[in-house]
Amino acid sequence: SDDKNGQDKDTSKDPGDKKDNNSSKDQNDSSNNKTDTSKQPTVTETGKGTSPTPTGIATPDKPAVNSVKNNKAKTVTLKWDKAQNAGGYEIQYALDKKFKKSCKKKETKKNTLKVKKLKKGKTYYFRIRAYIINSAGKKVYGKWSSTKKIKIKK
Repeated sequence: SDDKNGQDKDTSKDPGDKKDNNSSKDQNDSSNNKTDTSKQPTVTETGKGTSPTPTGIATPDKPAVNSVKNNKAKTVTLKWDKAQNAGGYEIQYALDKKFKKSCKKKETKKNTLKVKKLKKGKTYYFRIRAYIINSAGKKVYGKWSSTKKIKIKK
């Protein structure tokens, strides 16, 4: 009778242990599947957030605008610090700070620029960014400088 009780105890423990193990395995498997599923969108989102520049190509530094002056009639002179790694600069100016209205662009390789034929009495907004030319011959732009505004008085 002791063997039967011992067997009964062992038999009752084994199926119970197997059920617990199976149920925990099922939970682990389902959690692993959920983890794998959640990892896939994260990888996709990370891919979207990567920089558009190819690996190994540095973008130029952001130039700092030193002065924006209206010394001559309808003309503005811009001066800024040179950015490291810059092959040239793109200057944008417009009548609104969001650069939507009558936005114009100029390019130069120097760190000064004169913008002519501006309208007297209007306020213009200026910003500058540096660029480098990559091995494929395409321009790789850096970040925009802070926006500077000036009212044309002369």
